[in-house]
Amino acid sequence: MIVKKKNRLMSIDTSINNLGVAIWDMSTKQLIMHKLLHPKKDCRNNQYDKSLSMLDQIKEWIIAYTVNHMIVEVPEYWAVGGFEARETGSISKLMFVCGMIYSLKHDMEELQLVVPRGWKGQLPKEVVANRLRDHYLPMGFDMTKIDKNVMDAIGIGHYKLFGSV
Repeated sequence: MIVKKKNRLMSIDTSINNLGVAIWDMSTKQLIMHKLLHPKKDCRNNQYDKSLSMLDQIKEWIIAYTVNHMIVEVPEYWAVGGFEARETGSISKLMFVCGMIYSLKHDMEELQLVVPRGWKGQLPKEVVANRLRDHYLPMGFDMTKIDKNVMDAIGIGHYKLFGSV
């Protein structure tokens, strides 16, 4: 018996505290699952353990849904916001978890990295939510009421599958 391999995409809005993830069937371009991940409670005081906790949870979802494609948002430096993020250490923490997630590349048929302006241009979150709302509302997903990190994960996957938001 020949078992056909599933064609699944995981899209990720990275964070070490509130990571948005969405999983898609690439053949039908249907959203299968979306979730907000948080680090396990026993590692909340250590940024490295928090990153590892996020990676472990992502791996669980990869196995559960047989994911073989991934698109991951990575940060880029911006003027004021980028300066503040660099000064507080947020960028280095985020890059650490991004690097851990990127290590999954060997387990994927494809792993694509995308910066925010690469998938949504200069659009604010509210505009992205409104653009996605009409597409996903009939499926029961109201983008204007979903956590912003999950909404971004859905937007990233939508961009990958449809070419724009």
